[in-house]
This record gives sequence, C-alpha cells and structure tokens, in this order.
Amino acid sequence: MLCEGTAIREIELRTKGSAGQVNISLTQCRDFDFPVPSIKEQDEIIERVEFFFSLAHELEAKLTAARRIVDRLTPALLDKGFRGELEPQDPSDESASVLLERIRAARQAEAAAGKPPRRGRSKAAANPEKDSPPADPAPTDLLAQLLQECGALSERALLAASELDPGRFRRQLAMELEAGNIREELEGGQQVLMAAGES
Repeated sequence: MLCEGTAIREIELRTKGSAGQVNISLTQCRDFDFPVPSIKEQDEIIERVEFFFSLAHELEAKLTAARRIVDRLTPALLDKGFRGELEPQDPSDESASVLLERIRAARQAEAAAGKPPRRGRSKAAANPEKDSPPADPAPTDLLAQLLQECGALSERALLAASELDPGRFRRQLAMELEAGNIREELEGGQQVLMAAGES
C-alpha cells in the first residue's frame, strides 16, 4: 500500500534503516505532531456525515417502500388483466357472467339429456357465485396503513398497492378521507395521498 501526504513524508525523513526494514523509535512516535482539524472543521465534518447518514436512511426507506409496491403491483396487475380492467373493453364483447351462464345452461341441458358430464372443472367451480366466500371487509384504515408503509402515493399507485377492485377502492378512499385517516397534498405539481400525521 502506498502512503502519501506531508505527514507521511515527515515520518519517512525521521525513520532509520534500509528500504526493506524501517524502524521508528517510541520517542519519535511521542514527539510526532498529528494534524487535527479545528473544532469548527470537526463540527462541519460531523454535520455532513450525519446529513449523509440520514439521507442514506431515507433512501433506504423509500427503496423498501418501492419494493413493497412492486411486490403488490405484479399480482394486482395480473388480477386486473384477468378481470379485463387494464384497457377499455369492446361493448359488443360478451361479459364473463353471460358466458358462464351459457356454459351452465349447456351443462344442465346435457345432464337432462342423460349425457355424462364433460371432464374439466367441477360443478362447484363452474358456479362461482354459490361457493365463493363474500369479500372480507377491509380494515377501516387499510389505505392509511399502506401510505404509512410506502409513503406518499398517487391515487393510481395506491389502488394498485391496495389490491382492491376499483369500486371498492373508491368507497374505501372516500371513507378514509372523510374519517381523516388520509389527506391529499400537492407534491411536485402532482396530487398525492398521505397518511394523516405524515409530513
């Protein structure tokens, strides 16, 4: 390792021995003056180090929040894609509920005609309305909790992170805004949502 600087050059001048074996006496070590910055400079260094540590912690928190959003976003996007909510639907297309009703009617007609049922999903799976449990009620502060975890988000990002369907999300958002759990702010010219009590 190469050592440089005025202090090192001064030490080299005081050392004894050859290039391979250099010796410094204890007396020389005691007599050596180590340059130390002034108190004002030390305070400035401490202030800058603390600033950069706090900045690093803030960036780490934002990275963690962004990872949480991404982890929630992928399943939410897939869910929306399967529900056909990612782009406008053709009004002439048959809805899924009508298609399911047609399949159910065809199966009932086959059963009445004495034909064996086709292989595939069970009858319970063919009728999701009968066996699917009702949607669990969302906690009254679900969106506020997400905003506390992730920080300020746009309404669209919060919808994706919440994994709620759009209608249920709008009702939840209106309820939490009215309860004061969430507030709207302008940040960088963009409307964002924040948990109450966060700045």
